[in-house]
Amino acid sequence: MRRRVAAAFVSGAVVLSGAGAAWAQTPYNSNVDVQQFRPAPGPNNFLTVEGARVDGHLAWSVSAFANYSYQPMVLYDAVCPNDNGTPDPGNCTPGPIRSVPLQHLFTLNILGTLTLANRVQIGLDIPLSIGNGDVIVMTPDENYGRRTTPPQTFTGFSVADPRLEVKVRILGEGQNGPAFAAAVFGQFPIGRYIAPNQFLGDSAFLVGGRLIGEFRRNRFAIAANVGIAVRAQEQANQVLSSFVGSRLTWGLAASYDITPRVGVLAEFYGSTDLYKP
Repeated sequence: MRRRVAAAFVSGAVVLSGAGAAWAQTPYNSNVDVQQFRPAPGPNNFLTVEGARVDGHLAWSVSAFANYSYQPMVLYDAVCPNDNGTPDPGNCTPGPIRSVPLQHLFTLNILGTLTLANRVQIGLDIPLSIGNGDVIVMTPDENYGRRTTPPQTFTGFSVADPRLEVKVRILGEGQNGPAFAAAVFGQFPIGRYIAPNQFLGDSAFLVGGRLIGEFRRNRFAIAANVGIAVRAQEQANQVLSSFVGSRLTWGLAASYDITPRVGVLAEFYGSTDLYKP
C-alpha cells in the first residue's frame, strides 16, 4: 500500500463579484447563497477550475481559501415608464439603490480531500462566511426591501452551505498529455438555519456536476470545465424580480510552474441561468 501526503496550502483570492440586482414586488427570499466563488478541492487544480489529475491511494490534502466580495447583493428601485406615464412592468430599468442587504462578504473555505484507488477523489468544502449589510424592511408594503428608518446595519456569521464532491479520473494519467475526468457534488442548505435571511445560505438543496478536460506538458497546464448546478424549488429562490435558479457553469484556466514551488496562473469562470420564469 502506497501512501502519499498532498501538501497543505493556504491561498488568498480577492474576488470582486458583480452585484446581484433585484427590484419590483414580492416574493422576497433572503435565504439565497450569493457567494459565487467556490474553490476546487484537492491538489492539482487551479482556483475554481478543476484539473483531471487524480492519483494516489489514501492520499489526503487540506487547504484553505479566503475571498472577499463587495456588494454581492444590491436592491434597486424600478423605473418602468411608458408613453402615457403609466408604469409598465415589462419595460423596467434599475433606478436608485433601494438598499444593500449585503455590502461586504468575507468567506474562508476549509477544504479536505481523500483519494482512493488512484482514480477517485472525495472532497469536502466547508465555507465560513461573515456578511455585513443594511437591515431592511421585510413587510410587503411600499417600503418593502428598503433600509430601515433610521438606517441600521447588521453583521452576521454562518457556517454556510457545505459541499461534498466526488471526482473520478476517466482517461489519461493527468501528468503529461491530455486527461479527462468527471465530478458530481451535493450542496447542503444549512447556512439558512445558522444565519437566516442574510444571503449566506440557500433555501434549497443543490446538486450538480462537471466534465473536466486538461492538458499538461512539462511546466505548462491548461484545463476547461463545463457543468450544471441544479437547485430544487426553483420558484422559491426568487428575490423580488431576480431568480437564483439552476445554472450552466463553465471555466477555463492555464498555469505555468516557474519553479517546483512557485507558479503563475490565469483563470476565467462564470455561469448562465437556465431557469427563466
